[in-house]
Order: sequence, then structure tokens, then C-alpha cells
Amino acid sequence: MLYHQLGVVALAGTAVLACAVVSDSAFLSEGQKYVETVVPAVTQSWNADEILTRADPRMLEVFPADRIREMTEQCSRKLGRVRSARTLLSSGGVVANADMMGKEASYVVRLDCEKGAADVTITVHKSVAGWKILGFYVKISADPSTGASRLIGS
Repeated sequence: MLYHQLGVVALAGTAVLACAVVSDSAFLSEGQKYVETVVPAVTQSWNADEILTRADPRMLEVFPADRIREMTEQCSRKLGRVRSARTLLSSGGVVANADMMGKEASYVVRLDCEKGAADVTITVHKSVAGWKILGFYVKISADPSTGASRLIGS
């Protein structure tokens, strides 16, 4: 499967001192509720501002607003309006390092859109300040004529 990577946020330079798997279902459920409000807010009209207002500052250092706007414009052109969304997968952990304390979780949300399907992988962080987005990736399902998938992300 061929992947075309248009953008990736890597929180480089953040050395994790400790990371443990969390089996805290209440935390994952809370995170899922947050994600299930964020994803529709972003994808309803592919609105970059919905990501920007919720983005962790470290994400914006690596993936600035103009790149996020470009990503959402591409998604709008390639996918069109979203008809339905459902969460497929979640995972979480505790993060403890010099820059970031709290819990982090990733979710995969399947989108059924006018022009095809896509999976959104969204990584969120919860600290005493609340929930913030650390990453937002959209993988457009394979084009039947080429077999190629596209990864578009922040």
C-alpha cells in the first residue's frame, strides 16, 4: 500500500521519561467523548479553526496554522461532506516528562464521506488545563483505480 504523506506532527525533542499503559476506562471514555465532539466540529465543514482553537501549543510549533488550513482544504476537496462518523479504536497512557505531564490517548474515527471514506487518527492530551489536540491525521481510503491511500495530517 502506497502512502503519500502530506504532513506529520512529531512532538520531537520531547523525551519521555516514563510511559505506562493505562487501563483507566473512565479516562478513555472521557477522551472519547471529547474526540466525538471535536471530530464532527472539524469535519462538518472541514474547519481548520476547530483544530486551531483546541491545539496544544507544541503541535502548532511543528505544524503551524497555515499548514492545518491547507490540510483541511485538501480534505474538503478530496472527501466532501461527512455523512457519518464512528469511533473504531482507542488507546491511552500516562506521560511524564519535562514538558508535559498528564494522560494522552489516541482514537481512530472512521468517516463515511460524499467522495469516499477516511480514518481520522486524533491524539489528545489531558492535563490540569484540560484537553488539547496533539495530532490530527486523515488517512483517505485507497483509490480503487490505483490502490493508493493518502495520509494528510497535522
